[in-house]
Amino acid sequence: MTPPRTIALLLVLLLAPISRAEHPVSAGVSSITTGGNPASMVVWGDATPLIVREDGRVFAAATSVGNGRVVTLGHTGYFNTNDPGTNALIAQALEWMHDGEDPARVFGLTQQRLDALGADATSVGGTVRDIVLTNVDILVCSPQEWNSAGRLDDVRTFLEKGGGTIIGECAWGQLQLGRAKDTEDLAANRLLVKHGVIYTDRVESGTCAHIPGLVGIANATSALDALVSKERVTIAARVVSEALRAVPDDTGLMRTVRAMRQEHKEEIDSAYTSMASTPLKPGNNPLAYALLAYDARTWSVTDGAHPSAAAFPGAHDPDAKTVAPTLTIDPSYPGWHSTGLWLPAGGTAELLVHMQSADPGVSLRVGCWLDPQDFDERVRMTEASRVSRATDDPGMHVLRPRASVFSPIGGPVYVELEGLRSYRDAFQVNISGVIQMPHFTLNETTLDEWNAMMANPSAPWCELESDELVFTLPVDMVKQCERPDLVMEHWDRVHRAMHELNPRSPNHWPNGKYRYVADKKLSWGYMYCPSNAPIVIPMTAADEMVDLDEYDAEGPTELWGHYHEMGHAHQSDAWTFGGTTEVTVNIFTVYALHTVNGYPLDSEHLRTTPAEAWKRFQQHQADGAPFDTWKSDPFLALQTYAMLWHEFGFDAFKETFARYRDGRVALPTDDQQERDTFVRTFSEVVGRDLSGYFEAWGVPISASVGESLAGLEAWMPVEPE
Repeated sequence: MTPPRTIALLLVLLLAPISRAEHPVSAGVSSITTGGNPASMVVWGDATPLIVREDGRVFAAATSVGNGRVVTLGHTGYFNTNDPGTNALIAQALEWMHDGEDPARVFGLTQQRLDALGADATSVGGTVRDIVLTNVDILVCSPQEWNSAGRLDDVRTFLEKGGGTIIGECAWGQLQLGRAKDTEDLAANRLLVKHGVIYTDRVESGTCAHIPGLVGIANATSALDALVSKERVTIAARVVSEALRAVPDDTGLMRTVRAMRQEHKEEIDSAYTSMASTPLKPGNNPLAYALLAYDARTWSVTDGAHPSAAAFPGAHDPDAKTVAPTLTIDPSYPGWHSTGLWLPAGGTAELLVHMQSADPGVSLRVGCWLDPQDFDERVRMTEASRVSRATDDPGMHVLRPRASVFSPIGGPVYVELEGLRSYRDAFQVNISGVIQMPHFTLNETTLDEWNAMMANPSAPWCELESDELVFTLPVDMVKQCERPDLVMEHWDRVHRAMHELNPRSPNHWPNGKYRYVADKKLSWGYMYCPSNAPIVIPMTAADEMVDLDEYDAEGPTELWGHYHEMGHAHQSDAWTFGGTTEVTVNIFTVYALHTVNGYPLDSEHLRTTPAEAWKRFQQHQADGAPFDTWKSDPFLALQTYAMLWHEFGFDAFKETFARYRDGRVALPTDDQQERDTFVRTFSEVVGRDLSGYFEAWGVPISASVGESLAGLEAWMPVEPE
């Protein structure tokens, strides 16, 4: 017998159309493009996807607000482009929004642009602050601009009364510029959230090839229907998962999801419990895959531990006793402060700050895994780090800031200090609801204490810490490490070596401890180095970091990638021009392997021997030295720099980088200037004209560089003996 609730749910879902007729705005459009990187959007309910990529992601949509019609695009660059598909979309949107006999009155596009589109329309002059919207039929705009002018409500009223609006909003850009706190605060989303469209904070590529057959299922409400009927489940699961990351909780879509989560609880929980051995994929368990995003957002204290916690980050010792230690926080550096504490899955950590302040700038964080899991597989909870800012507790006799964090999967506990704050003295905090985790601090923890912790670990992860670095690694990957002191001493030397070449950039915790965090699976590459967040490595590469046999020059090295990612934190955009992001970083990789591990510069394991560099140089010249090939092959381009350190040594790089830092070099403002400035500066440091050398590699150098170096003898490499 089918429960009445299930019948009602299925009726709701089956009423959602999976296929939709071609919309007049996107009819005949095969792709759209913009000069920038647009945002995508989530669509549900009565809103209609217009332009849909092959993975179901939406780049243009249509909806209504009151009596008004809206077309949404992910970038204002779509408004002014020579792309035929985009122009057709804009022209058809203008036509769809205005069916009067008189030409449409349009604010936001010039008359020249309207004429180029072939639109029957007249441009209305004025500014966002003074335009009278009763004199406008169609508004082409960024809502964030109108919000800044205090006129977002005017746009809403304009729409409700029947006006047409083409919205262009680069959501991620607005967030980066600080014009909105988050996607919920974004003006476009506040305008459209009740009407089935929300912009995401994703950064997308500039061109979207449109797949008309996916328009229906790209609507998240329709995609939910497909999950139940097992129709096109791979695309449907992706669409629903993306929607559940963004759609507000008080919508019809989320009410349907809540009912579905309850009806399929046993099946879904079973899938989550087995994630360690059977990762979820859209094709093999689409419902659990999609609804994990719902759990990540809504799982609460009353729900307890999430079924996936046993798979990641793993189970803690059930007999471990909770503790409530008092810790002293060293305020000399901002960011995360490791506590050596672990919050069990389904628990709540409580922070009490012994500091009288209305806003102490202190937060409590649980979990260190920030990777967004942006791939077609689910190996852990998608949201694995939660943070809460400490605020004053008015119920206390003496004012003390408090914070609490619940985590469905648990994780290491951190006290986080706001970077721009200035703390004069160390202060104390209490943390409760937690257990001890294995934690080694160089020059503080004894080897006997470490071995005792690792013999009976209370938590599935551990941390190794020095004055400069912190590693967060699975216990199972570190169990063979009996000398964590030698491990951290080695890595401190690596860090100091890179610092000798060039200090960490301002975007990479320059005043704090640098961190590596292992994760189950990564969204980008084998490893990666984000800005102002820990370096992310796969769990499978964790044991290499603590293997003492990796620290010498005996045989090949497994640490190239680990060093490479740290090197990214020491790069500077000023001398890393287009095509060399994955090149100049390896100056640091090779330098550390040479000076710390002891590899000679002619070691084949450094991939840049004099013989290899010469061979690649000769072959590249024989091929005509195409710059595009040089830019697209990081290890070809690296030989250019290798020839320089073989001839002039690494001190030349140190001095060159120092001149950028101390103001002896005018910082370049574009790619050509970056190339020219580096060649000129390095030439001046070594006293030889290198402009012809870089040109021989195919790197475009301005003629003025050679002219400015005319007093120096030109240098070109010779074949090594």
